[in-house]
Amino acid sequence: MFQQGHIEVYKTTRAGATTSLNAESGNRKERFTCIVPTNKIADETIVRDSINFCEKPGLDVIHVKSNMNCIKNQELCEEYPDLKELQYLPLADKCEDCEHYDTCPITAPLRRPNADGFVLTYAKVAALQLAVMFREGTTAEKILNSIAGSRNIILDEVHELQYGRQQEYIVYDSKNGYRTDFNKYSSACQDFEYIKNVIEQMKAIAEDDTFKIKVHEVLGGAESPKYWNHRLSLDYQNPAFTGQERDARGKETAGFIKELIELTKHREDYNLSMEEVKALLQFNAIGKSFKLSINAIKDRGIIQIKVSALDFLYVDTIRKFTMSMQGEGRRIILTTATFCSKDYSDFFMGKVSPLKTTFGQHGDPTNNNEKMLILADNKKYNAIGDRSRYKMRPEIISRCIDILESYEEEEVLIIALSKEEARSIERGLKQAGRPHPVIYYKGSETIGVTSEARIMIAIGIANKPLNAFDSITETVEESKKLLYESVHCDTWQAWSRVKDPNGKNPSVVFALGCCIDDVRACVKWGFNRQITGIEEHRNGCRNKLTIEYEGSGITQPKTIHCKNFEEMLTHAGNHRKLSKKVFLNSKNRLCNIIDGFSDLESKVYTVNEEFLKLIINREDLYKLYNPVTTRYFDVKKSISSKDIKDHLSGKMTIGGYQIDNKTNLVKWLCFDVDAHPKPEATKEEIKACIEEAEKQKGQLEEFLNKLNIPFVLELSGREHSYHFWIFLKPVDASAAYAFGRDIIRELGYKPNTDIEVFPKQEHINPDEFGNFVKLPLGIKSGQKSKIMQEGKFLRKISNLEIKFIDISGYKAYVDEAKKARKKAARTTENPSVSTVSIGEYKVKPCVLTASKMLLHGKGDAGNFTRLFIARELISAGMQPGDICKFFETQPDYNKEKTLYHIGQIMKKDYPPIPCHTVYEKVNNFIGCEDCPNFWKCGVY
Repeated sequence: MFQQGHIEVYKTTRAGATTSLNAESGNRKERFTCIVPTNKIADETIVRDSINFCEKPGLDVIHVKSNMNCIKNQELCEEYPDLKELQYLPLADKCEDCEHYDTCPITAPLRRPNADGFVLTYAKVAALQLAVMFREGTTAEKILNSIAGSRNIILDEVHELQYGRQQEYIVYDSKNGYRTDFNKYSSACQDFEYIKNVIEQMKAIAEDDTFKIKVHEVLGGAESPKYWNHRLSLDYQNPAFTGQERDARGKETAGFIKELIELTKHREDYNLSMEEVKALLQFNAIGKSFKLSINAIKDRGIIQIKVSALDFLYVDTIRKFTMSMQGEGRRIILTTATFCSKDYSDFFMGKVSPLKTTFGQHGDPTNNNEKMLILADNKKYNAIGDRSRYKMRPEIISRCIDILESYEEEEVLIIALSKEEARSIERGLKQAGRPHPVIYYKGSETIGVTSEARIMIAIGIANKPLNAFDSITETVEESKKLLYESVHCDTWQAWSRVKDPNGKNPSVVFALGCCIDDVRACVKWGFNRQITGIEEHRNGCRNKLTIEYEGSGITQPKTIHCKNFEEMLTHAGNHRKLSKKVFLNSKNRLCNIIDGFSDLESKVYTVNEEFLKLIINREDLYKLYNPVTTRYFDVKKSISSKDIKDHLSGKMTIGGYQIDNKTNLVKWLCFDVDAHPKPEATKEEIKACIEEAEKQKGQLEEFLNKLNIPFVLELSGREHSYHFWIFLKPVDASAAYAFGRDIIRELGYKPNTDIEVFPKQEHINPDEFGNFVKLPLGIKSGQKSKIMQEGKFLRKISNLEIKFIDISGYKAYVDEAKKARKKAARTTENPSVSTVSIGEYKVKPCVLTASKMLLHGKGDAGNFTRLFIARELISAGMQPGDICKFFETQPDYNKEKTLYHIGQIMKKDYPPIPCHTVYEKVNNFIGCEDCPNFWKCGVY
């Protein structure tokens, strides 16, 4: 990385890249200058951490502070307090004669010209450059000359320059009309020449007929009942634009600022408020821009029309500084975790594109993303409508309190969209008796600084108005892409504050009101990242983006789409406290017998044939694959040694049944993690499917390892498809059934919906088969199965140690749970259960789920499920003819027989089937775990 020239360093957040670059510069005795977005980063990350991590003793790093730190300016602000509100304060032309020269922070670069490093903000660079434009030989020029001796120039969080710095001014609102009375500035215009020019430019814009027409055109769209369907923004060419060279405009701005400071000191003499004085800064930027944007926002019923412009001088001065630092033997290093589509070649003479490299493997040398979990919500909070953050505020407060109480001994960060919303949430928490500070996106605590917290509550992502970047882009499409890039940058930077930079301690982000598509978009980064497609949905909700980048990209944290808030809490608990216990669910059986897993027996297998014989559990039956029909069929005989060899060579593909039909015992359980996208899936959907399978595989590996559950991992043939084999001392199928499902549930997934679990039955009769699994190490349709050994997937095993665990004790827990369910069902009279509607009829949620599956023809429900649905619908009052419609998609449907059986149920007045029986019989089909009555009725 430390070669000469221009370099873009790609990395993940909290990777320590900037600190390492500065510290290594010190180790090499190469002077460096680091430019950062905020003073907080300068003090906490650059100065402090660079010194701590550099091997050179006494590393001298100077923070080139803002002019507000000048002792003379502080004295001036005491005399004129209004000056504190300005962005700019004067810097003396000559500081050497000042009585504070030896102690003033501003003069540190002049007093210690041989310092090892300098750090300053982008705003400070712009201010120094602007001062030099106005007059030569000043203190600003001397500070820049001190910095000029640096060998390494590091532009940190350089993505902040992609958006420039915009200035906007409210010209009209629906309550007060046009906002500006230019006559107020008449007296000031007589005394200040530069201010007079600024006023005249802004007045020319405001009085232009085209401008007024566009203001009212935008206003009309905002007044529409469906204003969100309108793009409330119009481009406008500034009639007051003079076409000056940028250097000339820079000198004018420097002169204007000097006058503005004098006006601020004496504003009361001119009968001006401080807001009216600060508006002149906006007038200056707007008047000197060729392209303006007129846009509307609606806030609490009041429509505001703004004119906005890019503050071109801000980026121009930084670009000019970067070019001035180029030279032989120097390195200019651009770094951020959120490089987007911007081409930074225009920051260098000759527009030479920087060399791209990563900081460590995949930009994540400590693998800190591995320990981060982001939990996406099942809903999205919006700016307007029924799910607006304002209307959802009670839910937001309640959820925040639940999380704070769950982690009451830990530091928790809460982040909101804006400063205003942060204060609102703070007030709500205080009123609820749980006061807690709330930060906001783009605040100084959300980028480039460390945090001790490992838990974050994020209330939405860092959304911005749809027209936020219209003033700096040429087309609507460019504006949208820049908007989304900005949202992704600000969100990922903020969420990453809770990551452990060392990759040791797990962190969790509760992304409240954030849908999974938005979450995934925010964590995808890599070389030449581009938003190549925007699929817009109704009212702008859940817009789906196509994001592409070169290569494998930067590592990503784990993301999970949670079906409800309770699932969020469970996932978070499991991630934070995986080892030896499960977080929330005290009824979970895994934590009760976890210590029993230490009693293992093991055996080493050296040949494939012996390993396969271990999996075969029935001597009278197996499955054989027919490549012509692409289906398996039963072969009612035992598997011979020749059959096994033919399976291994690819001559045939064999599936083995799991449950012994004579004893109901099993010798293993298996988890099937697959990436099988639909044939019509898009490129993005295929990629998401693969990512989900790899995520499930990684989570399952981590969970089993931390619970000391041994397993053999098989790459089952297709890429991104895996089998996890857990070998057992022979045990009743009911124990293995419950054990396997509990593992998947504790990961937050649905057994046999998200991850397939074998066995799928608790018991089979002697004449039943159960389910089968394809034997490992075969070749099916040219796809080869492999076994993981010593970190590699291999076709041939070699000294494979199989550990057998004893879960026979689990049988007792299974039986105990069954008794508890039956007891709860007997003792609970008229339980207060939740219901849903099928037309005019009220039924339990599981009935609706099963009914929908039947109506859409999703598989053979089996006789018990049909009986269960029929008895529930009869109990709800539905007529036989209407009930029949639910069974029409079943393969053996016969209307006369169906009406007969329904009549028999009605004749004998059978009651609904108890929940505990439904759970034991058909949970696979209807998913009892998702029912709100799951715990209430003692089902589990």
